Amino acid sequence: MVRRALEFRAPLNLAVAAAICVVRLRFWPFPVHNAFLAVIDARKPWLFDGLTYLYATLWFTTPLIGLRAARV
Repeated sequence: MVRRALEFRAPLNLAVAAAICVVRLRFWPFPVHNAFLAVIDARKPWLFDGLTYLYATLWFTTPLIGLRAARV
């Protein structure tokens, strides 16, 4: 059974990283009410949107890299 799980390590890592991302974004959302970010949103909305996507991307990729590095 362990060998079978190791064969599907990449999809399992993706699923676990996605679950971690969803939970963390639920409890620590992007700080849209920050005054500094409000200035960025007023002056360059495309940059603010990029920062929000980057925030979510980093919540996903960091656990994925960590799971990838933890080899058995």
